[in-house]
Amino acid sequence: MGLELHVFVLLDSRGPARETLRREGLVETYERAHPGQGTANVCYAFDNAFVELLWIEDESDARHPRTARTRLWERSHHGCPFGICWRGEVSFETWDYHPQYLPQERAISVATLSDDPAQPMLFAALGKAPSTWPEDRQRGLQRASGFSKLALHISAPHRVPELEELARGGVFTLSEGPWDARIAFGEKTLSLAALRDPR
Repeated sequence: MGLELHVFVLLDSRGPARETLRREGLVETYERAHPGQGTANVCYAFDNAFVELLWIEDESDARHPRTARTRLWERSHHGCPFGICWRGEVSFETWDYHPQYLPQERAISVATLSDDPAQPMLFAALGKAPSTWPEDRQRGLQRASGFSKLALHISAPHRVPELEELARGGVFTLSEGPWDARIAFGEKTLSLAALRDPR
C-alpha cells in the first residue's frame, strides 16, 4: 500500500484561502467544478502531492441522496473538514462512491469510517501522481515557484486506526491534537485548519 499525498480542506465558501496561498508563493495548478456533487475546488500540485481547497457551491446537490453519504455538506459546516487520499490496498472497510461527474463504471473507494462526519474523509486515488504527468501538464506544478516536494502532518484528537494504517506508509506523520493538516514546502509550514473561513 502506498499513499497518494493528496489532502483537501473543506471551506465554508470560496473565501480568502486562495489569496493566503498566493501570498505563501503557491500557484494554482487547476480548478474545476464537480457537477452533481455540488462542490468546486482549486488544486495546488507538487511533484509528489496535491493540496485541494474544496467548497460547496450547490447545497441541493451536496445533500442529494447520491452524494449524501460522503457527508461533504456536514463536513463543510460542523464536521472534520479534511480529506486524505490513498493509493493501493488497505485493510479497512470501504464503499464505492459513484459521483455524477465520473463515468458510471468508475468509482471512488471511501472508508466506511468516513460515514461519520466527525472523522476525516479517507478515499482512494483515481488519477496519476503529478510527477508522472505529461511534460506540458507539469508546467503547472509548484516547482515553478521553487517548491517540488510537499510534506504532510496530521493531528487527530483521538486514535483512528485507519489513519494509523495510512501513516505507516511513511508519506505523512501523525500525532495527537486538535484536527489539523499541516503542510510543509521549502522552509514554510502552513496549517490548513487556519485557512478555513472565519465563523
